[in-house]
Amino acid sequence: MVRIIVRPMGDGSFEILAGHNRANAAKLAGWTKIPAEVVDADDARAIVIATSTNLIQRQELSVIERGKAYSALLGAKSRQGMRTDLIRTTSGENQLKSGPENGTLGEYQPKYSARALVAEFFGVTEYEVRKAVKLTRLIPELCNIIENTPKQLNLACADLIADYDVDSQQAFVEICSIEGYQINKAAMQHITRQCPPPVADRQAVFQAWREARDTAYKRLAAPPRKISFNRKMFAPYLEMVGSDKELEKLFLEFLRERVK
Repeated sequence: MVRIIVRPMGDGSFEILAGHNRANAAKLAGWTKIPAEVVDADDARAIVIATSTNLIQRQELSVIERGKAYSALLGAKSRQGMRTDLIRTTSGENQLKSGPENGTLGEYQPKYSARALVAEFFGVTEYEVRKAVKLTRLIPELCNIIENTPKQLNLACADLIADYDVDSQQAFVEICSIEGYQINKAAMQHITRQCPPPVADRQAVFQAWREARDTAYKRLAAPPRKISFNRKMFAPYLEMVGSDKELEKLFLEFLRERVK
């Protein structure tokens, strides 16, 4: 069995950082002992260990779960970045600065942003990290829709909804729950123009949504601006007719005769 990872809590107990499922399985099997790796870790490092090991073991994480993991690591990296006694070495590790009070020597490297470090750690882009973290601002009801019924709310719309505060987001829960309707980006863009985030009146959001929906229905019901034909069907006659302009003229004459 792969060792679980724990840290001492100072009162004789240990906190599991990675391996909760293995520990629970051992309890169910009646085990009283389980192999463990004990590490000394402050809260920031504990978050990094717990998040990274769980992500490595779980490949099929939802975008919300990834966003929460990125957020946890960003917070840990930011807190670590506040230390003034650390520099980054050529190996990528943090070491104590050299000086009268610190004896460790490390070569100076440009400071990386927390987001860049997290993106590099997971092998994704900073843009992906930023987008996933932003989605964690959604209320639980909307997160549930994204994870369980994603057809009701695509990520492009969810990204725009995340700019609103908690109370304003409730209106979008009701919109997404309308049977047979899927909110689209065009509707969301109209809503954000009419009801700029972060705060929007619920009724105003519904009014803007109805306007966007009616505009879409009218566009679908309107006659096409351009008529197209299957060129293969007309291929035998095109050589005899000549140009497309001449064909258009003949078609208009035909229609005038038909409607008389």
